[in-house]
Amino acid sequence: LKKNDCERNVSCTFYSGSCIAAPTASPSATPSASPSASPSASPQPSASPSVSPSVSPSASPTTTPSASPSVSPSAHPSSSPVASPSASPTSSPQPSASPSVSPSVSPSASPSAGPSASPSVSPSARPSSSPVASPSASPSASLQPSASPSASPSASPSASPSESPSVSPTQSPTRAPQQVDWGVARVNGGTACTVRPDGKAFVIDTGIDLYHPDLNVDLDLAFVADTITDENANDSIGHGTHVAGIIAAKNNGFGTVGVAPGAAVVPVKVFNENGSGSGTSLISGIDYVAANGKTGDVANFSITANAPYTPIDEAILRAAAAGVNIFMAAGNGSKEAGEISPQRVNGDNIYTICSIDEEDIWSSFSNYGSPPVDYCAPGHNIRSTVQGGGYGNKSGTSMAAPHVAGLALCTNGNIGSGGNVVRTGTESGTYETYEIASLI
Repeated sequence: LKKNDCERNVSCTFYSGSCIAAPTASPSATPSASPSASPSASPQPSASPSVSPSVSPSASPTTTPSASPSVSPSAHPSSSPVASPSASPTSSPQPSASPSVSPSVSPSASPSAGPSASPSVSPSARPSSSPVASPSASPSASLQPSASPSASPSASPSASPSESPSVSPTQSPTRAPQQVDWGVARVNGGTACTVRPDGKAFVIDTGIDLYHPDLNVDLDLAFVADTITDENANDSIGHGTHVAGIIAAKNNGFGTVGVAPGAAVVPVKVFNENGSGSGTSLISGIDYVAANGKTGDVANFSITANAPYTPIDEAILRAAAAGVNIFMAAGNGSKEAGEISPQRVNGDNIYTICSIDEEDIWSSFSNYGSPPVDYCAPGHNIRSTVQGGGYGNKSGTSMAAPHVAGLALCTNGNIGSGGNVVRTGTESGTYETYEIASLI
């Protein structure tokens, strides 16, 4: 772990990418059944894919990703549509190496670097750490934040922790007044949303700050993948906590407010406190959602790979077939979302989300293509909750996907079009139009 002022930089392999964030601390808080159909093309990776969060900080990262495919959280937006079990992915994978996975979030601070060399994630800032690909059959991921994590989990992975993590929010007598972020307002969420009482949002990510005062965390359903050895689902990196706050931060007069205020968020932790994970951990997390989610629940998957990987595609299909609505970040590689997993999967209950900025302008880092992209949503300079009970801004498709996931928990409307965004295809001079998601 390296400290770089107040920035956090995360790079992972098993779908390698980068995740960087510049959180602003809050004054008041610290904190299997197989699918009915499998993708039509089966990937033949020679190595396991790398996974990493697809959020790229606005601050300039210093990491250089490896050549192997990577999956990254979509902080720089990384969502993509998910295919129904009967549908097969639109593209056939032929990776030379198994994809790497990483969170696709890119901080809202001014980006100073271009996309990483790794095909799967292209953060707005140059990544600060280099991903390490795992030669094993199952993809491995490694997140390496530039600052040391603020909390370390201390409870059992399969049940709610018996005691609070080493860092829990401090209750300060005064808190900053509540702010409604521009992204929540743009999709017509927040106070305009009537939240489904029994609805839950499963956040497949780096965990969630279990005791953040602005989040309603379902500790009983919390899950930690066996392969990452963490003791509980607490988030020491911040990516999953940021995603959870966009979906459902409480309407309580301080901090921020989510699209579906106060909805229960379930941490499904597939990256450990050091940002390391594997293909096996990702698949086990998705299968946990399929087994425990109810029809109408949502799952946010702000993780992308830079290549096709059939086992993850099939896991997404299983969860969608169980009735859970899956919202995936399209990815931050400025390329066709149909070339990577699981974004290449299309079908019922599967949505892939691209990113726009405050002016309804297409985010240059966002992956594209329809199919599989279904909607665009705010993914630039998004303020939300972060680990340690605080708040911070991030950018990426990782931030776009949870805006739409939150809308799916509102009972007083449907996800529809709130306008359009046009992307000019630099590769051919073509124009593509995407709908901007909104509660209508």
